[in-house]
Amino acid sequence: MRLPTSAGRTAALALAALACGALSFWGGGQIGRALWKKPALSSTIRLFREPRPVPLFVAPALDGHLLSSGDWRGRVTIVSFWATWCMPCLQEAADFVALRRRYPGRVEVIGLSVDEGDPDTVRAWVAAHGVDYPVAIANAALQARFGGIEAVPTSFVLDAEGRIVQKHVGLYPAVVYDLAVRALAGLPVDAVVERVGDVAEVALGEGAQLTEIPGVDLSDLEPAARAALLERLNTDRCPCGCAMTLARCRKTDPTCDTSLPVVRAIVDRARRQDADPAPRSARDAGRRP
Repeated sequence: MRLPTSAGRTAALALAALACGALSFWGGGQIGRALWKKPALSSTIRLFREPRPVPLFVAPALDGHLLSSGDWRGRVTIVSFWATWCMPCLQEAADFVALRRRYPGRVEVIGLSVDEGDPDTVRAWVAAHGVDYPVAIANAALQARFGGIEAVPTSFVLDAEGRIVQKHVGLYPAVVYDLAVRALAGLPVDAVVERVGDVAEVALGEGAQLTEIPGVDLSDLEPAARAALLERLNTDRCPCGCAMTLARCRKTDPTCDTSLPVVRAIVDRARRQDADPAPRSARDAGRRP
């Protein structure tokens, strides 16, 4: 290894001094302060322009306590409709558990499962995934009170007065809820608040799992078979080239002449299996041939 010459060392020291001077200029000057200054506004929080009161209802929670929407005042509340067969719901539940622990006493989360059948299935899912907030089963009547739940996860954010100020259909980044909680709870937040349209104008977001498929009727299937089928239709891609799932394609373009026969064939097969008295796994109804 060759050691640097005297001239080389001198040049290196000069470069080092120049670099230090540059850092001093950039760090101490006006540009330096701009680079290191925390942005004043980094995000936008969109809240409904005319928030509506949360529908009044009472439902038994899985732990035996009664959940009453009349009690959801005084802190921010998130009402989340979800299902055990919905993979994006699992991520959202983990985000909500973390959010609730991050802001104790300032936010509550209420989980409303749209699963049908044995509540023990929901109870086991909740226990397996460490969900520590109240959970209840949302029957069709309860879903209707919120305008109908066409996809999961669907989450409503309520302010401290019990009014719906946000609705999200699909899996949204955890920061969306974090910013909303901070703003509604009166905590410092680097964001601007924008007032937007009506709850009815909310579109399907990424990861939204449809619970009804246009063009087919799933009501005659057993709950477990229906859940397996919905999971498949919300996962399999449509062969029409739209790059969407079969369920999303049917919702987005009900006139698609490719998705409809494919979906009907899958549903017919599930229906035959559901009617077969031979012992089998309930999830076979949604499996591929």
